[in-house]
Amino acid sequence: MKVISLLNLKGGVAKTFTAVNMAYELYRRGYKVLLLDNDKQGNLSKAYGRYDAESVAPITKLLSGEWQAAAATRQLFCLG
Repeated sequence: MKVISLLNLKGGVAKTFTAVNMAYELYRRGYKVLLLDNDKQGNLSKAYGRYDAESVAPITKLLSGEWQAAAATRQLFCLG
């Protein structure tokens, strides 16, 4: 398994655009892809129609112990 992270603290540098397109291309080539949206704005989740304002930053809640893994997996999405 390989992990690819796109990280930049500055806004407007095409992180979401890059992640969406990179994930699609990897999926198209036969790879399984898991996208994690750890952005407070949830732009990646919005791009895939999975944004839920009630569940902002579910990864943060999972890592802090506020959520159980079963609840968090409903918020994650994968391609392939």
